[in-house]
Amino acid sequence: MGIEKYLEQLKEIENKFNQYEQDLDNIINKVSANIHHTVISDGVIANPTPYHEERLGCKLNGKIIEAPIISNDCMKYHYDDQNRIIMVEQYSVHFKKFSITDIYLYNGNLTERLIFADVFFGRLCVFDNAFSNTTLCLSYAWRSGYFAEEYIYDGDILREMRCFKYRFNSGIETEIKKFIYEGQKLIQIEYTCQDGEKGLRYTTKRPNFTKIKDVAYNGLKKLITDYKGNFTSLGIEGFIDQQQPMFCVCFTSDSTPNNHIAEWNVEMHDVNLYDWQFNDTQMKKCVKIIAEIIVELVEEGLLKGKQIYFHQNQVCVTRFYSSAKSVFKKANIVVK
Repeated sequence: MGIEKYLEQLKEIENKFNQYEQDLDNIINKVSANIHHTVISDGVIANPTPYHEERLGCKLNGKIIEAPIISNDCMKYHYDDQNRIIMVEQYSVHFKKFSITDIYLYNGNLTERLIFADVFFGRLCVFDNAFSNTTLCLSYAWRSGYFAEEYIYDGDILREMRCFKYRFNSGIETEIKKFIYEGQKLIQIEYTCQDGEKGLRYTTKRPNFTKIKDVAYNGLKKLITDYKGNFTSLGIEGFIDQQQPMFCVCFTSDSTPNNHIAEWNVEMHDVNLYDWQFNDTQMKKCVKIIAEIIVELVEEGLLKGKQIYFHQNQVCVTRFYSSAKSVFKKANIVVK
């Protein structure tokens, strides 16, 4: 069983959410009265549950500073006399003030985290062993649904996280996260969804783009020179956003092929680029590299007189291909 075994507890959390919502001013006043000292930071400095920031694709690399700065990354962490975080505030450049993002209530072995978005109370999380070896986190999000997170350890090392979502408008979803280490250092978080989708939530790996360019250039050039027969159009469809970034290459003798390469009904040849998923910046850089390779092959005469199609697949966001357009424009090459 997944989230079903927690439904009774989750409904209790929903009821508590509604109670807290009615008494929010009193809760804020009581917590504020218990503030013992405050730490100001540029960026996030504490994870409420294991690797919370990393699971969002970020690094926990905030720095403590002496005074507030005008930045959306400026945070205030308020502590009680037991040195426990009881309230977090974040500065908004737009609103020109700090607003509460989190309140923590400690009840025996359980911690309750009240999460705010744009000053509105939006989610209540309940978890054990706050800020340490949490094994279970249950939460209710207003108008959204129920959430359960199970943390699986090998000794003190977090190995796996099982995430269950019961959304009121779309049913149950599951996701498994695997935590990969080098020694004691977390280097990667991999995820697998119930529909088979896989990817990365976090990685410290950095791609070698010189090597990637060599792989892409040699792979594309070999496909062109080894192709048996004549072709008038070359199609390159990028799957740069996938867990293992790649692009597909195909050829056709049709002088007016469909603008959608997938509709050409010809054999597709894969060129694998890297073994892990790119972030947005890396994706844009890779797309630009592919565009530069296309220009090189045109200048070498391998694509003389050929129509060239370079598209993103349906998942990949079009904005990642803006850098390619500038490369083609500078080289005065028409790529559809």
